Amino acid sequence: MCAHAVEEVRRLYDTMTPVILEGLGHTYQAGTLVTAGDSPVRETNQAIADRAGLCPGMRVLDAGCGACGPAVDIARHVPGVSIEAVTLSPVQAEAGRAYVAACGFGDRVRVTVGDYHHLPFPDGAFEAAYFVESACYSADLESLFRETRRVLKPDGSVYVKDLFLEDRPLSPVETQAFAELNQAYRSEIRSTADYVRALRVAGFTRIRVEDTGLYGNTVFNAAMVRREGDGPTLTSSGEPELTAFGRAHWYPLALRGVTPVYVTDIRAEAPCSTTVVEG
Repeated sequence: MCAHAVEEVRRLYDTMTPVILEGLGHTYQAGTLVTAGDSPVRETNQAIADRAGLCPGMRVLDAGCGACGPAVDIARHVPGVSIEAVTLSPVQAEAGRAYVAACGFGDRVRVTVGDYHHLPFPDGAFEAAYFVESACYSADLESLFRETRRVLKPDGSVYVKDLFLEDRPLSPVETQAFAELNQAYRSEIRSTADYVRALRVAGFTRIRVEDTGLYGNTVFNAAMVRREGDGPTLTSSGEPELTAFGRAHWYPLALRGVTPVYVTDIRAEAPCSTTVVEG
């Protein structure tokens, strides 16, 4: 990944982290489980641990950890799991470390500032790795997953929950919205087929893509607009009034719900063989 792209993502989250913490707290995700109950964020993070196959005592990589909301919920949910959390943003790292300490998990969750394309860990350091809406910031998925493969033990696994481009022709308005979304977030959202291809090239096998419909964006959307009673507060022009979080995430077609993306997850395994499969 080029240094310029990395620096853009770092600057974005150094700037936006205080607004994100105010709007959503320490878990920054567009998608939460549609079946969640009264605590959708915590329940989603716990489900991520289960869907990623995390077990007690595992050493796990959290690649693109944000402010460590998922890491803390996973540490609370999976006894004895040890998490190495990596973020590009020093501001996120500071917020994450403070949150981890306040929640009493400083001995099990360690936060490192770094680029997940170039991890500061030895070969075979982890039983599992997960990306929670973070792989979409990579400009080079093949490089990213090769590095992930390097730090996994044989038979280790990787789990990706992210936003993916819908696999169909886009209308002009959808194409515009998709471009606006990527520009706003400095992201490179792709289709699940692109991820499957990159994982295969990196040497992963048993790649499984889940069906759509698992995740919705109710929590994220609610954080974007001010509310009064049962509905959004409206401006004099009749548009929803944005919160500070909403203003930071706004792009021209955002509130019209045009963007042709959805949230789902992918899991893959690193075989015992170190052979990399091309294709």
